[in-house]
Parts: sequence; C-alpha cells; structure tokens
Amino acid sequence: MQRALALHIRRCSKIVRSLSTMDRLRVIGIELDRGVNDSPYIRIDYTKGACDETRRMHIPLVWFRDHSRDPSSYNFATNQRKYALTSIFERSQLAPIKDALQYDSESCLLRINWKDGIRSEFVIDDLLAWSIREENCDSSKIIELWDQSNLARLPDISISNFTLETFAKSFVRHGLVSVSGVDASDPQRTKELCERVAPIHNTFYGDFWVFGSQQQKEENSHEDTAYGNEEIGVHTDGTYFEQTPGVQVFHCLRPAKKGGDTILVDGFAVAEKLRRQNEGYYKLLANTPIEHHYLEGGNSPSTAKIYSRSVDKPVISLDRQGNLRQIRFNPYDRAPFAIQGRHALGTEEVVDFYKAYEWFSKLAHDPSSELRVSLKPGTVVFLDNFRILHARTAFQGDRQMCGCYLSRDNLLALIRHLLPQKHRSFV
Repeated sequence: MQRALALHIRRCSKIVRSLSTMDRLRVIGIELDRGVNDSPYIRIDYTKGACDETRRMHIPLVWFRDHSRDPSSYNFATNQRKYALTSIFERSQLAPIKDALQYDSESCLLRINWKDGIRSEFVIDDLLAWSIREENCDSSKIIELWDQSNLARLPDISISNFTLETFAKSFVRHGLVSVSGVDASDPQRTKELCERVAPIHNTFYGDFWVFGSQQQKEENSHEDTAYGNEEIGVHTDGTYFEQTPGVQVFHCLRPAKKGGDTILVDGFAVAEKLRRQNEGYYKLLANTPIEHHYLEGGNSPSTAKIYSRSVDKPVISLDRQGNLRQIRFNPYDRAPFAIQGRHALGTEEVVDFYKAYEWFSKLAHDPSSELRVSLKPGTVVFLDNFRILHARTAFQGDRQMCGCYLSRDNLLALIRHLLPQKHRSFV
C-alpha cells in the first residue's frame, strides 16, 4: 500500500445531527495512519455537544470497506450486504492516487477511492452512529423497575381501544400488560388477540392451550404442576428450552371457587436489589451457568419420552454493557448440579452459588416485590417471560385457563419502530 497519507481539513462549519446520542458534532480532522500491527486505519478528531474537548476515534480501513454502501457492495432494496467475507483485506486497499481520501466539509461527506475502482461515501453522522456503541442508555426512560410500592395494578388496555403501539409501550416499560373486554365464552377470541400481537411460539405443549384442573385428572395432559391445583412459587417458564419462550399469555375462562391468585414479580427489579445488596452474589448468578430440564414419560433422561434441556445459561443474563437482558429463574426445573469435572465450580464456589441463589429467591418471594392479581374472565394477561416471574396460589374447585407463548423476537421486531428512536437499540 502507498505511504500513509494525511488529509487535514479545516474545522467543519456545519453542525451535524447524529443518528446516535451525539446531537451536535463537528469534525476537526481526518488522517490515515497505521496501527501497531501495521494495519491501516483512519483517525477522526471531532468535538461533541457544547464541549470543545477534542475526541479521537480510530477506524480500521477494513471496517470502511465492510460498511461500504456502494451498489456493488450493498442491496438497498433488501438492506443486505452483497458479498461474503472471503477477500475483504484484498478489497480494502486504497487507490494509489493522491486523493484516495477526500472529505467535503460542507456536506460532511467522507469519500474513499479503492484500488479495485469502487468508490465509497460515508455521511459522517452515519459513520459515527454505526461505529460507536451506545454508552449506558438511560433505561429508566423506557424500562421502569417496579415492586408493590410503585405498581398497584396491572397496566390495562381495553380491547375496544387496543393498538399495538399502546400495547408495546406498556409491555416494554413494565414487562406486562393486560387486555380487558375479551370474549371469554370462546377461547378462539383469545387466540385471535394473541396473533394480533405476535406469532405464536409453538412447543411440545402445543400452540394454544385450553386446560383445567379437572381436565388434567380426566385426560393425559403433560406432566407439569401448572395443570394441578397446588401452589407454585415464582419462576420463569421454559428454562429447559434453548429458545426460551419470550411472551407468556394467560386468560382465566372460569375462575376457581377459592384461591388461584396470580402473583407477578419484576425479575429485573429483584436482580437490581440483589446487585445493590450484594454485588458479588449478583455477579455469581450472572456468570454461573446452570442446567434445567424437563422429563416426561420417565424419571431419567434415559427413560423419558420427552427430554428437554438447556445448559450453560445463567440466572441473570447481561449484555456487554452490563444491562439486564434476561432472567432465568426456576427452582423446580433445575437439573442435577454438576460440581465435579472440567469447568465445574470448586467446593467454595458451589456453596457461594447456593447462597446467591437463595438470596435472589428470598427477594423474589418477598411480599413487597409482588403484584397479586385475581384473574377474571375477559382479561388476558401478557408477560415478558425474559423479565417477569409468575406464581400461583393453591385453589379449590375446577378452573379453566387458556393461553400460549408468543415469539418475543417477532414482537420486538414489530414494535421497535413504535418506540422512541434512541431507545430502539436497548430493547
């Protein structure tokens, strides 16, 4: 490649409105240089906002070629790249001309001429929005952690006023929402509502369920305590699936004569309480993978007719910035905890894990954490199963329920455009 060339520019007089968090950005200078490993990169100096402090970022030349939006590299009709990365470094060589790099300070446009004749153009705000990861998005503006002190009842939408946008904002903010006024005489109406929200997430339980405690006694239903009438503590569903069901839906078509209340807990709020009280235990639950399983038709993996398992998943899942992404908490479906062998915890770490798990469980079962709801015919409850723990009190008499799982990925794909732009990358 030719000698490192430098392109010095005058202060860009145009204030750029960035698509990321950088509202007022001015480019000071752009220069081509080489890194420690002799890989060429472009150095960009800029200021952000009212602060005049110069910031610097280094972007490898190969990154620019990978993000080129020229017609031979990118399909704008499908928003997809056109090529496989089989020769990206060969394609990332600048043209051997003086003006291989050009910067227009009026339009804030960076142009790159490549050796193979391709020309790439980058609007500077797009460039910085793509290359700089959002830092510590204020999740409190879109996600509200709750307990008994600040959420007294389910956020509700009348079926007559239902819109996906209203549903989306409440679901993302609180992790739950109910829709009232739904016809309880025909479960099909509930299924139709679910399909308006997102595609159904099918499992071996079926796509849509209508079941009752008496029906469980009379028919060969699945071997799960959900079909009985005893108390079930707070938990998330489907921890034994690699693809955890993302949205849980309940509709009580016929309530029990006594008992059967639903208890809801914000798992994110519980995790945050744990972090504040004992950060070491918080990190332990975020970094210790445990196995969950479901066995049906046999008491061991070797005899079961249905054997579902999920391994290497922690109780608390975080993204790279430490934001909460998912809670997998189900004391009932935990598989045997392997404590010997390769990658197993040591003796002291096992004890600490149980202490951390117990602490989380106590916080989750604390009455101050719960929202208690008596499910009624006509009210359909939607829960974010990545966040909300649910439980049931014991009940007497028969009751009938219907419900399903929905695809969380599909739901979020359908609703992100309805959220404020700066929050879309957070959910």
